[in-house]
Amino acid sequence: MESTDLALQGAATGFIAQGLQMMPIPRLQHHYGLAIKQKESLEDMLAIGARYFEFRPGRFPPGVRAATSLGGHFYYMHACIPGIRYDEFLARTLVFLQQHPNEIVVVQLRGDGILGQIEQPSQQDKDRILADEVQRLGGGITVGNFSDMQNGVDQYSSYDDNAYSTLDGDTIVKARNGMSAEKQRGKAFTLLQCQATATN
Repeated sequence: MESTDLALQGAATGFIAQGLQMMPIPRLQHHYGLAIKQKESLEDMLAIGARYFEFRPGRFPPGVRAATSLGGHFYYMHACIPGIRYDEFLARTLVFLQQHPNEIVVVQLRGDGILGQIEQPSQQDKDRILADEVQRLGGGITVGNFSDMQNGVDQYSSYDDNAYSTLDGDTIVKARNGMSAEKQRGKAFTLLQCQATATN
């Protein structure tokens, strides 16, 4: 919420308003719903067993950044609405991993759902931010990569583009109710996604 409030200052307000015109959002106050993709805190999600996170890092163009207090940091971006800072997300996740050395957390960085004017991090940016946070924590964390995920694990997912493109969640509930043990049989794990999004 804090980063969304900071973004809605000066030149950033016009930039965000322009971006929202491209999306089926009935009222501007829905920008808070766009910024917060989960209702639980990161620590609570980790405590109840979440081990996979999608993160869409981005930052405003330099001219817009200069008009806010967001600085040059990358944030979780939904279209053009900033949520949690990327380095903060990593730092809090790494603390959990340090406290639970037998656990793993998978973070998938994606660029879909972000407006074209939003600057996305280069691979060098991603590597630097992660290395900085691991070093800040004092080490002790083993960083994996994409090749670690190449074991052909088959998942059973609740996600469907049409069902999850909603503002009220009814279609998500319907999709979840359509899941079954029969469809799940033989899958390595089940992925239950609960987020609604105005766009897919």
